[in-house]
Amino acid sequence: MNQNLIMAIWLLIWAGALMFAVRLFLAVFSSSPTIGGQIRRHPLAHTIWGVFSLIVFCMTFGLVPVGLDDWSERRGQRKVVNERVQSAGGWDAVRRGCELLATNKLEPFYWRPPSPRAEVTDYSSGVARHYITNIDYGPLPPAVAALKPREIRYYPPEILRQSKAESDAPVMHIRLFGGHSTGWRSQPYFGLEVVCGLGGENYRPKKGNSGGVDGNSHSTFRKVAEGVFEIY
Repeated sequence: MNQNLIMAIWLLIWAGALMFAVRLFLAVFSSSPTIGGQIRRHPLAHTIWGVFSLIVFCMTFGLVPVGLDDWSERRGQRKVVNERVQSAGGWDAVRRGCELLATNKLEPFYWRPPSPRAEVTDYSSGVARHYITNIDYGPLPPAVAALKPREIRYYPPEILRQSKAESDAPVMHIRLFGGHSTGWRSQPYFGLEVVCGLGGENYRPKKGNSGGVDGNSHSTFRKVAEGVFEIY
């Protein structure tokens, strides 16, 4: 859905909640009996309106885990990612970079960049082997490095078919933002999934379950270019 439309809908919802707060204030403190009489004549409607307004205020001021804060932060994340994509040369360049990284990779791998080296987990022969080096897979292609990924997971077609994903092409899962916090508000998850080559025309990202908690998993996706999906 268009971001401006979402914002307009949210403003209308918030205006409705604010109107109830004003009516309640006038009913209590105004000398006019009009509003108080309307509330007494229609108690159910005003009760529903009041509960709705309370939920909206809680969402607005971060008293519930979903609301304007997450939406606003995700909008900022999307802006940063788009800037990084432009610096990489655009979505086509990002996809070509992922395809280059996937070249001749028959097994899944996991990449994470502690500075200044890269941690790699290789699952050859079904056994996880861990490296703290860049030698095994080399440096990231420039277009991928420009995204400043926090982690990369590579899934060849065989692994995708096991998970019933409709793709004969490998997929690169790139995590860019997200972090769980037990003592404070978690950072919303935001990343990309890139189909690397032909055969993935019907591929659609699935709900993530990494960690199973806020900030470590995603629940929806949005297609941003051919073979490229935002996941959040």
